[in-house]
Amino acid sequence: MKPSLPCSPRVSVAVIACVCGWLASIAVARAAPCANYASAHAVLGEYFPGRKTFYLRDSDGSGAVSEVAISDAQPDWLPIAGKWQAGGYDSVGLYDPKTSYFHLKNATTSGPTDTAIWYGSANGGWVPLAGDWTKKGYASIGLYNRSSGAFYLKNSNTGGAADIVLPFGTAGDAGIPIVGDWVGDGISRVGLYEPATGMFLLRLTNNPNDSTSTSFRYGGTNSPYRALAGRFNPSSATDTMALYKGSVLLERYVLGGGAADLIDYLAPTGVQNGVLPIPVMGRWQPTRCLSAGQNTSPQSPSWVKDAIVYELRIETFSEGAADGGYFRAATALLPQLQDLGVSVVSLNPIAAGPFTPDVRGRNLYSAAYPDAIDPQLGPESDFVAFVAKAHSLGISVVVDNVVHGIAYGSPYVSGPGALPADFFSHDADGSVSRTTWGTAALDWTSHNLRDWWTWHIGLPWVQSYGVDGFRMDLEPGVAGPALWGPFRAGVLQYTNKQIALLPESSPSKRAYLYDLGEGDTGISSRAGDPGDFYDGSANLVDTIKASPENFYSNQISSHGSADYQVKGRLSAFAYGSVLSPYSPRFFMGEEFNATANQSTPGDPLYFSQLHWAQKTANLAFYNRVKKLIQLRKQYANVFSTNGGPLSSAKITKVTQYAGVDLEPYAMWSGNLAITVVAKRATANGTVSFTTPVDKMGMSAYPWFRVTDLMTGAQSFYTSSQFSTPRSYPLNQGDVLVQKTEGIQPPDIQGYIDRVTSNGDGSYTVYGWICAQYADVSLGVHLYLGNSDGSGQHYYTSGTANLPSEAAVATVCQASGTNYRFALRLGADAIAAYAGQTIFVHGLSPFGLNNYAITQPHYYQVP
Repeated sequence: MKPSLPCSPRVSVAVIACVCGWLASIAVARAAPCANYASAHAVLGEYFPGRKTFYLRDSDGSGAVSEVAISDAQPDWLPIAGKWQAGGYDSVGLYDPKTSYFHLKNATTSGPTDTAIWYGSANGGWVPLAGDWTKKGYASIGLYNRSSGAFYLKNSNTGGAADIVLPFGTAGDAGIPIVGDWVGDGISRVGLYEPATGMFLLRLTNNPNDSTSTSFRYGGTNSPYRALAGRFNPSSATDTMALYKGSVLLERYVLGGGAADLIDYLAPTGVQNGVLPIPVMGRWQPTRCLSAGQNTSPQSPSWVKDAIVYELRIETFSEGAADGGYFRAATALLPQLQDLGVSVVSLNPIAAGPFTPDVRGRNLYSAAYPDAIDPQLGPESDFVAFVAKAHSLGISVVVDNVVHGIAYGSPYVSGPGALPADFFSHDADGSVSRTTWGTAALDWTSHNLRDWWTWHIGLPWVQSYGVDGFRMDLEPGVAGPALWGPFRAGVLQYTNKQIALLPESSPSKRAYLYDLGEGDTGISSRAGDPGDFYDGSANLVDTIKASPENFYSNQISSHGSADYQVKGRLSAFAYGSVLSPYSPRFFMGEEFNATANQSTPGDPLYFSQLHWAQKTANLAFYNRVKKLIQLRKQYANVFSTNGGPLSSAKITKVTQYAGVDLEPYAMWSGNLAITVVAKRATANGTVSFTTPVDKMGMSAYPWFRVTDLMTGAQSFYTSSQFSTPRSYPLNQGDVLVQKTEGIQPPDIQGYIDRVTSNGDGSYTVYGWICAQYADVSLGVHLYLGNSDGSGQHYYTSGTANLPSEAAVATVCQASGTNYRFALRLGADAIAAYAGQTIFVHGLSPFGLNNYAITQPHYYQVP
């Protein structure tokens, strides 16, 4: 057992904040999203016979896994892969050794196989192969007969006799056949791998009369690894070797011996009935490049799509928390986050230690016990209550998970309770290595460490505490998918709960395995530059259009920021964040324009106490931020991509403008568009722009209603009026949010309900009136005249500003709530116009003619 945590010896660890911006490198460059087959790279897939399912990693190395279930497969069929058709990507196939039939799939989608080919000898024990033996542009089948030591290759995917017979190796040899383009000329050639010696023997021609070959040793003798081949080297067209064991792939970039150039990985999907998966290599079509409807991330929990992420540190979030009562104090503040509209709380580390008398001055990015809740923050039951309260308010809880190391003085690093030695990296003298942050460096090549992290942190924190996911500091540049793939899969398997994984960086290695990354867009806060929140070298619309991710957060500020970034600017919240396809993410206090209370100038916000009294002082700003979040939720159909890639967002540049330093943009859905115009640092003044309705398919509408969503003010324009630039005042740091709706010619709607005596000789005319599409209350005029409508005489006026029913707004296709009127008929009207018709006219807000209410029954003056 670990020692009683509050009584553990104090660990002297330098207070070093985890500053965003440091990116650990991964020594591999993968193809760009949707790269063509020629520039794609071979990556690992696995086939589970019992499940009849292939699990294929994206060809761009993103970590995404496509599941391809073969409905007509049998448990004893063997997997193969190849590009069965000219053009496109590799797909899968299966070989039935009992009948010697090949069953091929034309695309990596679930369902039955597309082609059945009888080739070879039934029950012959031959090994299936595939390759482009003659540079014809697609792969065809082949077989290797161990008994004769010969390859039998077909130049087409048809039955019949072999087109090429290549004797190679020794009859009866146990060598494993492999196929690859060893020369880089587009022609597949055969080879053998000898596990007993670790030797590769490669044939360099497909000419039966030319036995030129090469050989080398890669890997150890009597190796438990399986040999695979594929195009792994990012800068070469030549196929090279890889060794596979337990979902880990040791890739070589040259044909020769030596150390692995890359340790690649496919998140294992488990062992079924004691049967391990069978590896296959291929250049699969990237998941992000599949057709609409296939391009989804089944791993992401549903709440990720609408995430409003609020980062907080338990120790400094609440004021005056009693010692050990930080979870309880934070729980009491959760309703305020619900009021704001927050849907996800991301907690800075709460794992145990190091221990100091003042918990607010320590740094839990260096934990002594990464698998335990810190008792100085409160008992575990208080944390469980915190999570339960958040869930009751519709808020998901994500906890920071730090994988670069463990506090160097922790008993987990040395002493009787130390974790196994292979969990840590070691220096030449045998001592445990230190990271940049002074922690004991973890060695993520260790399968045991990855398993321990999954089952001692992932599973219990989700199952026992109820957390909904993990924010991963510095990831995926430290442990990477080698940890997080099985971590996520294991939690799902044993809890039946989809968790979210929020990495810090590196979008090219993040897609689909992770959710809601931060930074990297070029449109976010930068630590050390608190006066700015936008990298002017990037363009918002172009960046979004180039993004392969489904969900990605635009971080305004974080624990690693040197200071609060917003500085009273609503534009910092709106532009590219709350009102964009990105998911907003910000640090506690930004919503009410907090100021840091730092003990040491330059320290990050992580150590700064949040003072809630500042919310009262800045309540107006808080309410405007709250309004932005409400707008995002109200118009989710505009800002959301509905789970598709960000590149599918309906967003366009607003190019005709003046007076701003951030390029305006517009998003749309149907006949409704929202334009965001923001000022970062430009002085107060006028902005001018034209909403590009032509780019949004709205140019055919004859009228447009424009609503300022922050103030509610409305204007109406004909299509010709709308095509010219319009100017609006906008202050520095503020944002203009306009809703534009294409509408048909507007009409006045209304009804006179009744004429009621007031008991004093006067009467009151009651009814409702409104203009289609207008949320405003109309001015009304009361006329009295003949029953045929001629000879009308003006009598009085008023405003239809009394509360009205929802059905009235529905008739008017508007959202206002005050459309009723009450107009008084005095005794003079009764005497002069008795028996004549009552008419009520609505004053058009569009500048058109005023209209009288028309209805089947007309009321007369009593």
